[in-house]
Amino acid sequence: MELKRVVVAGAAALLMLAEAGFAQQRKVVEFSGSGVPQPNPIPVRGLVKCVGANNPAPADQDMPPWCPAGTQTTMMGRIVVGKWATSDPNTTGDIRWYINFSVDSATFNGSWWGSFILDVPGKGTWEGWFWGESTAALSTYRLIGIGHGGFDQSTFMAEMMQETGKPSTLAGRYLQSKNP
Repeated sequence: MELKRVVVAGAAALLMLAEAGFAQQRKVVEFSGSGVPQPNPIPVRGLVKCVGANNPAPADQDMPPWCPAGTQTTMMGRIVVGKWATSDPNTTGDIRWYINFSVDSATFNGSWWGSFILDVPGKGTWEGWFWGESTAALSTYRLIGIGHGGFDQSTFMAEMMQETGKPSTLAGRYLQSKNP
């Protein structure tokens, strides 16, 4: 009976040590930063549709306004590229957005959603989804993703804010599964 207690106590101690070691490997890392303006950030405009008021044809240009006031602007498949500069080298790199949105054509208030890939040169990528909302002056997006390459088994969560006429600001955290 005594041997059994020693074995059970020893196994419990090993499990606690293993869990402590695992917890030490899984570290939460916080970061903040901003988007870096790019000279040609829109390689693909996307499909624009004006909904309402007899569904007029959208303007043929890369940037809004595309649709007249009194309609809803719907965009599908827009691609935007940029760079993130953050306080953490594991979240600094080139970002590619695949954007969809449905907004009021006059105020630009509405919803945004899509996916992103953040490529951190020489380390790996973060890939995931975003959703958000915008007003004429401020857009807020929430991002969630998973890591690939050096970030395998890591998860990513961030919030990005974009004020009209200013660089975007962002803050987030990721849970490391190993030391990237």
